[in-house]
This record gives sequence, C-alpha cells and structure tokens, in this order.
Amino acid sequence: MECYESMASAIDAKDIYTQGHCQRVSENALMIGRYIGLSSSELEMLF
Repeated sequence: MECYESMASAIDAKDIYTQGHCQRVSENALMIGRYIGLSSSELEMLF
C-alpha cells in the first residue's frame, strides 16, 4: 500500500489541477463500496 500512497502523492503534487484527485477518487470508491455492501476486507483494498 505504501507504494500506491507515494504514487498518489506524486500525482497530486505534479499539478494544481490534479491536487487531491487521488484522495477524492478513493473516497468515492469507498462510498460506492459501502453502498453496494462490500466486506471490510474488500473496502480496505479500495483505500
């Protein structure tokens, strides 16, 4: 997971327009995952 977090930080730091994009995508994925009833371990993979 640490590798993905580093990559997300690099993407966010690259451009003011993409800043926060990875975080928002992750939050939306978690919200959808909860809505469709994914298990805790499945939700963990989304974050």
